[in-house]
Amino acid sequence: AGAQRAANKLAEMVWDRRHEFDPDLVDLKHAIDVGLREEGTTVVADSGDAPSGGSAADNTSVLQALLDAGADSSDRKTYLTMCDADAAKVCAKAGVGATLTLDVGHKVSRNDGKPLRFQCRVNSVSDGTFPLLHPGSRGIPRQPGPPPVVPT
Repeated sequence: AGAQRAANKLAEMVWDRRHEFDPDLVDLKHAIDVGLREEGTTVVADSGDAPSGGSAADNTSVLQALLDAGADSSDRKTYLTMCDADAAKVCAKAGVGATLTLDVGHKVSRNDGKPLRFQCRVNSVSDGTFPLLHPGSRGIPRQPGPPPVVPT
């Protein structure tokens, strides 16, 4: 009974202070505009569509916003991680330097949007193997799959 009272009190304290933990976020368009215009590095991440959180990581919203903002013709480097095994296979088969029209995204999360079609060039292809650098796993090879780098 005492443990339950303590747990209830702790839960109430956390609930009462929950708004103190709200992140200070900016909207996607503003973040991209800052990233394309300002010095330094700007990170724009779709944490709600991250594979580390159990998501398909195939939502095209950030990609579409980047293209709408002109990131594809900017002199600033832009990196976006998306999971699309079908597109990766097509790029790997076409090879470095190939220009392709791809439908990317929403292969798994089909009810959440539709693939985005765009023209791209395959910049590089590898087997995806890289060593982990964290002290607890330093040197252990990781192979999530082929990651063709496809600048748009």
